Amino acid sequence: MNQLWRHLRTEEQSPDRITVWLDVSNRSVNVLFDEVFDEVLELLCYAKQRSKPPTIVFRTAKLKGFIVGADLRRILACESDSQIQAFLKHGQDTLNELASYVGDSIAVLDGACLGGGLEFAMACKHRLVVDKSETRIGMPEASIGLMPGWGGTQRLIKLVGIDQGMRMLLDSSVLDARQAFELGLADAICDLDSVEEVLRGLTVGAIDGTRSRLRCKNEPASLDVQSEWKRWLSNHTMSYSPSQQAILKAVEVGIGRSLESGLRAERELFFALLSEPKTRQNLHKFATPKS
Repeated sequence: MNQLWRHLRTEEQSPDRITVWLDVSNRSVNVLFDEVFDEVLELLCYAKQRSKPPTIVFRTAKLKGFIVGADLRRILACESDSQIQAFLKHGQDTLNELASYVGDSIAVLDGACLGGGLEFAMACKHRLVVDKSETRIGMPEASIGLMPGWGGTQRLIKLVGIDQGMRMLLDSSVLDARQAFELGLADAICDLDSVEEVLRGLTVGAIDGTRSRLRCKNEPASLDVQSEWKRWLSNHTMSYSPSQQAILKAVEVGIGRSLESGLRAERELFFALLSEPKTRQNLHKFATPKS
């Protein structure tokens, strides 16, 4: 196992399981950017080479949450459409690799799991949520004038349905641990002291099949989902902000065409939002400084 990683620490409890501690260097919280994606890809490559792909468990080594989102300073550094599209594509490709990993992958959502952090967790096959007051799960991009860029518009509604998914995407609503579990966004829930015990029993066969992650396929949604989407649109005719309009467009493209088309729409719609002065002000306000 690579010992030169800056942002990931690994423990191999057995040949069948690797625990990956997310600990982004020089930051008080975990955020996602190029180097983190590169290390996740190296980890997946290593795991795939094993004779039996091990279960990969992602946990946070930070006190302030799982992953709080993208590195906003990295996003602000993108000055052209091509630059932001390349950055988003890097993240999308990484999460697609994670989603297609043939072994099991489990994200332990302990504390804040927001924006890109939730997109990362949704690319795992399963999610275990820690039941404590600090655990907050959501997609806040629209509230600062942006949209998800790493598959959030595609994977969220496949897990929680169109009504709840659109509420989270458009209203930036945040769930607590119990709500996330009850909606099916998490496969299991426990207190912090019980995480290891639950993980030991959290095999594919032990997870309630009704809560198993729906795999995102690179094909149009079923006719039932497309009909449900049309009904939702007909019942929601209010005015939307530019970020909400972009989210609606990406969701619609993914439902009507394919996952890849939806991901492409995320990339192509992003820069116009990023170019807005108010959005950039918001990003400067919320950008996490280096510790």
